[in-house]
Amino acid sequence: MRRIVVMAAFLLAATAGAVPGAGYKVTRVVEVGPAVGLACGGAVKWSPDGTRVAYFANNYLMVSDTLGNSRQVAPISSGLYPMRAEWVSDNEFAVNLGDRLNTDSALYRLVVYNVLEGSERLVQECWRTPWSLLPGHTGYDGPYLTAEGNAYYIDIVISGLEEGTFEDRLRSSVFTTTKLPLSSSKAAYLQSNHLQVWGEDGLYLVDWSGGDSIRLCEDRATNALRMGTAVSADRSWIFRRGRLINRITPDTIDVASFAGEPPPNTEGCGFLSITFNPNGEELLFEHFCEGGETYVVNRIATFDYSTNEFTLLDTLTGIQGGTFPVYAPDGRMIAFFAQNKAYIIWREETQ
Repeated sequence: MRRIVVMAAFLLAATAGAVPGAGYKVTRVVEVGPAVGLACGGAVKWSPDGTRVAYFANNYLMVSDTLGNSRQVAPISSGLYPMRAEWVSDNEFAVNLGDRLNTDSALYRLVVYNVLEGSERLVQECWRTPWSLLPGHTGYDGPYLTAEGNAYYIDIVISGLEEGTFEDRLRSSVFTTTKLPLSSSKAAYLQSNHLQVWGEDGLYLVDWSGGDSIRLCEDRATNALRMGTAVSADRSWIFRRGRLINRITPDTIDVASFAGEPPPNTEGCGFLSITFNPNGEELLFEHFCEGGETYVVNRIATFDYSTNEFTLLDTLTGIQGGTFPVYAPDGRMIAFFAQNKAYIIWREETQ
């Protein structure tokens, strides 16, 4: 029988209540427990209904309520590491597991876990080897979320020359991709969903079929720009290069100018893990500041673009080095990762 471990919440008293002008105060900081970051970014994932978070610790998939009452859902396959993960529904969680240490022959598995039962459903698996890009092989990518928040993955089939030298076969490889839902009950609904896709000349909002598209911004797609760009739910605002740009009016806000002076011994700051509050005029992000080749200061912050208030959450929580912040679906609570632990911030409006 699988052993279920329940850990009591560890509640931290906020070191400060409200910051003047912030528009909210932190009422509670919950230390959920030890956690590891995902290889492809992120660490703590909110369930669609906002009642739970999922994360990974000690080779287990973990689930916690918002008070930090955590439990083990299922063990992770030996030798595999969580690469990417998303909620499929309030009771299902999809994880891409991979052997990231083995470069010659690595196993990858896409698994959907039932967080209530601890059971798992294997969606697809593949071996990645020097030959896995040749015709005749298959693979997958994901899980990902549509712009509307529904989970899917990409099935990959490689066709081309079945015989010949390695180089000739590799050059002949043609990749055919098919987007597939991770929940059969949402298959029909996904037809009306959209994807944000980077092209060489900008970011596009593309419908599920790949037909109609809207260009959201006009920039060459560099890795730095992809990681530092976000679009509001109503698509009226876009954040890129440290600036908020309204796509409907000429309004532009230089968010970086409200951040104040960089921390001591740093030379400049940037933005990562950027998300728009789903229910308010607010941004959440990781504000990282660099100094030299190895010295980096990570901070999490919010920016209220109705009042231009830039608020460092480190000041309110007393926890330094926060990364991968993410809003709860209602926009009030915030989960984040710091010092190899998962946390949840409870907030209350003051204005």
